[in-house]
Amino acid sequence: MVGIIQEICQKHGIVFRTYSDDWVIELERQKVVQRIFGYKFDVNSSAASSIAGDKVAAYQIMHQKGVAAVEHRLVQTKAGQYSAWSDGLDKVVVKPLDGTSGHAVKLLDTAIGVRDYISAHPHIAAWAVSPYQIINSERRFIMLDGEVLCQYEKIPVENGDLKMFNLGLGAKPIMTEASSAETALAKDALNATGLRLAAIDVVSVDDSYKILEVNDGMMMENFMRQSQAHKHTGYEIYQRIIAAMFA
Repeated sequence: MVGIIQEICQKHGIVFRTYSDDWVIELERQKVVQRIFGYKFDVNSSAASSIAGDKVAAYQIMHQKGVAAVEHRLVQTKAGQYSAWSDGLDKVVVKPLDGTSGHAVKLLDTAIGVRDYISAHPHIAAWAVSPYQIINSERRFIMLDGEVLCQYEKIPVENGDLKMFNLGLGAKPIMTEASSAETALAKDALNATGLRLAAIDVVSVDDSYKILEVNDGMMMENFMRQSQAHKHTGYEIYQRIIAAMFA
């Protein structure tokens, strides 16, 4: 990503600097400075970005706004565990509260199993669970200011008892048409969370569409490695985001 951002900056007369082993990128044009921290671009507000990084907060806000989303319940924070999270749940998918890329996601069927699994990962401070649902399909929407910049379906890989739709774990993107219902739901999620820029995952479960996750980071390397066409699409997306940073 760093090389692509640098190329875009050279093309548009933007000063390019990096810090902390390229983890922080600083862009400057006409005395306006914008930054990229990891995969987070200087587009979203701090609060909206933090909400996107908290699976429970994002779910609760979308639910309150009437946006259909997969339920996420809080199991543990840095302050301690919650006792009533398992009420009414059988099988659950446990995951880090703010994790990405499918890291440490596990299907479990008892509250004791969840607690033991969390205890085995002491380096992760906060956890959430969602009720296990069979996902028929998953589609990612990359959106900026209400516009769909790119969308694609993900073909999953098997990981134990779970289908994993993360490209970093081997899932594949295919460029199929989205339904109007999926697109409308993605836009509703963007508006509900207050994000300008987001990667939104819409899943099909029980003959309906729901938001699985709302991400504020633009991690596109795995998508761009698929083909030259995908690389071109990713380049254009980064170019649009940088333009929005200086608009």
